Amino acid sequence: MARTALAAEDGVTAEQYLNRAVAIAPASFDANALLAQLYVIRGDVARARRTFESLVARSLRSAEARTAVGILLQAEGAAARRAAGHEQALAVDPNQAIAANNLARLYASDRSNLDAAVRLAQLAEAKLPNERQVQETVRLVDDVRRSVADAGRDTTAGSIKQ
Repeated sequence: MARTALAAEDGVTAEQYLNRAVAIAPASFDANALLAQLYVIRGDVARARRTFESLVARSLRSAEARTAVGILLQAEGAAARRAAGHEQALAVDPNQAIAANNLARLYASDRSNLDAAVRLAQLAEAKLPNERQVQETVRLVDDVRRSVADAGRDTTAGSIKQ
């Protein structure tokens, strides 16, 4: 019923059905994910994140819910916490490819942990070899790693000449 209401763009009815579904089965990933999706459509990313954080509290082994928290933190621009959801997802399931891909991209983007970025990008590529976003992350990590290596050579070369 909730999916039908969503398809009909009846967000109010969809939210009522989804809230009932979550009340009946609070650990249901699907019901919580649809409810969070509705909130994102409405532009309420913080509420969507809180929906997944509640699911994480009820389903401590849900790497998917933790990954969703990480994605939503990124969407919110929560710089201090943006990697946390992905790191927690990987702690629960070290083979969670989406979390690995997103965390590799974060590490490469801020150049904070390039060794881990390489390892995580390789994991994501092994699990999702045909995904465009994964291939983009692999290229980003390689580019950043080359850039850092080139900058290190330039610095070393410059200091030798002095």
